[in-house]
Amino acid sequence: MEPQLVTKPAFTVVGMLLRATPMSPEIPQLWGRFAPRMDEIPNLAEPHVSYGVMGNYDTATSQFDYLAGCSVT
Repeated sequence: MEPQLVTKPAFTVVGMLLRATPMSPEIPQLWGRFAPRMDEIPNLAEPHVSYGVMGNYDTATSQFDYLAGCSVT
């Protein structure tokens, strides 16, 4: 599967967050905890679609926030 870049208007993602480093084993573990609970999220904007969102990168520590989530209305 080839990556595809898609431009979308701003949207809201809710889910589970952790502080991680690149290639951290905690990221797949987070998905393992989040995926079984996705149906608990109310007001899903895109059923059966999930997002991995990274932000707040710290160049000194190489840590960032990682969110496994779904978009909501």
